[in-house]
Parts: sequence; C-alpha cells; structure tokens
Amino acid sequence: MGRTRKRENPRLLYKVLANGMRSYYLEFYLGSENGKPKRKKMFMGLKTYDKPTESWQQVHQLNTVRKATEQRDIEAAKMMNQEGYELPVYKGKVNLLDFMDGYISTYDKRDIRNMKAVRKDFARFLAEQNGGRDVAFFATVLLTEEVCDKFAAYLRERSRGEGAKSKFARFRKMLKAAVADKVLLSDPTNGKRYSNMVDCDTVTEKATLDSDEYAALLSTPAPAGVSEDVCRAFTFCLFTGLRFCDVSAITFGNIVRSGGSAWLSFKQRKTKNQQKTALDDNLLTLIGDADGRQKTDRIFELPSYCTCLKQLDKWVKAAGINKHITWHCARHSVGTLLAVNGAPLPVIASVLGHASLKMSERYIDIADRYKAEALSTLNTTTIHNFMNITKTEQNGNDK
Repeated sequence: MGRTRKRENPRLLYKVLANGMRSYYLEFYLGSENGKPKRKKMFMGLKTYDKPTESWQQVHQLNTVRKATEQRDIEAAKMMNQEGYELPVYKGKVNLLDFMDGYISTYDKRDIRNMKAVRKDFARFLAEQNGGRDVAFFATVLLTEEVCDKFAAYLRERSRGEGAKSKFARFRKMLKAAVADKVLLSDPTNGKRYSNMVDCDTVTEKATLDSDEYAALLSTPAPAGVSEDVCRAFTFCLFTGLRFCDVSAITFGNIVRSGGSAWLSFKQRKTKNQQKTALDDNLLTLIGDADGRQKTDRIFELPSYCTCLKQLDKWVKAAGINKHITWHCARHSVGTLLAVNGAPLPVIASVLGHASLKMSERYIDIADRYKAEALSTLNTTTIHNFMNITKTEQNGNDK
C-alpha cells in the first residue's frame, strides 16, 4: 500500500496490484469506536502504472494522480462544509449500458431519438472492441479516458458534418448524469477538449438557396398535390429564418401592431428565448387577412413534418432546382445570404434568434469561402484574358 498525502481526511492512497498497476482509493476517518479508529475505503476506479519506464507511462501516472487528487479535494471540501455529510457510495459495478437505457427512458427532451442513436453507437463500438461480439455488460469502472478517446475516434470515422460532435456531446451529457447519480466516480471526458470532431469537408454541404434560386422558386406555382399553405410557410421562413417547429405553431395572436409597424413576437421552441421578427408588407401579405380569425388560430395550417418535406421536394423540383432542400435549409439560406451581403454578426444572430454569436459565426465562414471562390474564378478569368490580349499584342508587334 502506498500513500500520496498524510494527515488529511480523506487520505488518498493506492494499492499495488499483481499486474504492476496502482489502484487509487480514498480512506475516510470516521472517528473512533471502542478506542479503535474507524475508517472506510472507497476505491476510485483510477489505475496507472506503479513504476513507469516509458515517457507516456509517466505522463499517464501524472494525469491519474491529478484526477485522484482533485476528487480527494472535492470530498474533503464536502466533509468540511456540509453538516451530516454522508460518505459517497459509488456503484462501480453498475452496467453502463443499463444506466444509459434508464436515462433515456426518463429523458423528456426533443432530441431523444439522438440519445437513442448514441446508445446504439456505443454498443456497436463496444462490440467492435470485443472482436465483433456483442457486449451485454460494461461495468462503469471500465470507462476510462482511453475508452472515451477511442469512442470519439469511432464516431469521427463514421459521421459526416457535425454528426460526431453532436453525438459525442450527448454521450458526455449521459456521463455527467452518471456522475450525478454516483454511477461514475468522475467523468473521464471532463475538462478535455476533443478536436477534429467536425468533418469540414461535409459540414458546409448543407444546401442553401442563392438569390437566383429564390426567384426561381417563388415564381413557380404550387404543383398538383402541394398545399398552398406549405408554399406560403416555406416562403415565410426564407425571409425570416424561422424553424419549422416555430412557423407551424405561430398564431395570429403572435402578431403585434403598434404605430404603423408590425412584428411577430413568439417564444422559440428550441431555445425558449423570446423572439421578435419585423413584418413588412410582403410578409403581411404572406400571412393573409386576419379579419375574422381568432388569436389562437394558426397562421399556417400545415400537415405533418414528413408530409411538408415531401411537398416541398415536389415544389423545389418543379422550380428546376437540383438540390436536396429540407425545411431547415430556409434558415441556413437566410443566414448565408445575410453574411454574403455583409450583415454584421450581431444582426445575423438577432434575425435567427441565436443565443450566442458563436452560433452565427458559421455563416461568416461560409460567406468568406463563397467570396474567396468567386474572387478566384474572377481572377482566373481576368488573368487568362489579359494573357491572351498580351500575346496577341506581342504577335502583332513581331509582324
């Protein structure tokens, strides 16, 4: 048994295992009973090399000691500042897969399908690590930083765009819940930055409509089988940047008029933030006459989301636009066009209702790329023409 600190409660100690590894634990002093000190051990699930020989083993030992020390300090602070402090009881042998299933069963957010997808990906990852055989039980004490790193790499290899980043963020959300439930002693990913989680070659491939495609689509009447309300609602989103979940829920009661001006005031369903969108005459025309309508009446009577996407696809194809356009592409189109036309970042964030400017920065990056490509094309054409003119003049002089 080794020690790392003295005269502290709890003490951080370690036990040398038969395989040459250290296993750290906390020893709590609980006073005395019948003249004998009363102590309790709690193993932390943190292991490292007892006598490292390679430099990477030494780094691993230092990082493990750091994590163990931080956890010891947390427990010591709790003992000093909390009355009736109870010893933490960590359920280190709990099946992490079962915990994830339980967490998902009580999850009430809109991204529950994404959570289920992460659970399936983690199970597939464990099976791959196990030689292709399914893993039914994965003890929480086995979840190390190395395992999390491998899972992040697994997601990167199999995802496009921001898929890996989104999935791993939800995985970390479940780990945070596991720590709160004392299923995990600590989150192996806490405080660590995972870079290269976004596939930059595909992240900007989300289709958007340019100004010419705007004109082509809006000049195309709704084809057979496509609701006028679907066309009106999508057009409304093309000029306001509203999400489908918001445009399908807004009512005539959300329209506010004052002093000759009108705007739409509503709470975003995703962020729960209040949003105000100015309504000009064109947008008011899209909304239609409010006379005889109740405040609770929806502005656009839309079918299900899947039906809207099918009808939107028909309309886009009828306009001769050869792109895969989803409803959310309207929002991306607004952000991209604003950025390309030089709108400041706070304006883009305000129009789209972003909670922070960081969410709007992606459109600035896309706009910069578009501008660079346009300038590159212009320069190539101009220089090519200039060289041809120069050669023609030189040939004329030679004659």
